[in-house]
Amino acid sequence: MLALILTGLSSCLLAAPNLESARITFIQKDVSVANIEVVQVSGSGEVSRRKASLQEAINKNNAVITGAKSRAELQFNDGTIARLGQLTSFTFTPGSRNMNLKEGSGLFQVPKGMGGTRIQAGPITAAITGTTLLLQVFGDRVVLYVYEGSVDLAGQTVRTAQVLTVFNNGKTDLAPFDPAKGVASAALFTKFLDAPSTKTFDAALKVILTALESGNIPDNGDDSTNYATLNDLLRERRNIDETTKFGNPRLGS
Repeated sequence: MLALILTGLSSCLLAAPNLESARITFIQKDVSVANIEVVQVSGSGEVSRRKASLQEAINKNNAVITGAKSRAELQFNDGTIARLGQLTSFTFTPGSRNMNLKEGSGLFQVPKGMGGTRIQAGPITAAITGTTLLLQVFGDRVVLYVYEGSVDLAGQTVRTAQVLTVFNNGKTDLAPFDPAKGVASAALFTKFLDAPSTKTFDAALKVILTALESGNIPDNGDDSTNYATLNDLLRERRNIDETTKFGNPRLGS
């Protein structure tokens, strides 16, 4: 009986709801919605689009497009949040957990336990399970920053505080980065302070950022978080602090 109960609970945990609907919850400057079911091309060769509205529902026929220095945020029925940077084109497929960042940049927060989420980023696909990540699609490469959790991309598992660059020629580069510096400087954080999702992002990142600021990062074996990388970052911070504190010896002193 216990085995049956546990099996049932496991099935419930793994059965993440599909993405069915999304609302635009934040708009900054030039954000538009294009109909991608019926291709309507203007005389200039551009797909016809209309100005986006706050709280507008987005469906399978829509692409959300941002202009220069423009940004938008979408919230989905399962709690997933997508923040779109400037010059970005984004779609999703209802009845699945598939999203498509055709170009530009996006910051995504997928709630814990939402397995099977996939984001097509340019030519490659990121597989996500409960993660906060930032994706950038450039002409010659895709860059993934994992702020919390883990992501499978290009045959590699990228964990907390790691950035993976995948070049169009197939080469990859995996390196550490400081999530705290990213939160303090990336436009997808700093330009969304008035967005309704700010508390949600803060809550998701609290453990990681607090550990870095307090200087107390455990190594608890959680394979979704790269504690070794975080500890390396903390040691690097301490070394920088020591150098700044004592300075370099000057000639003649």
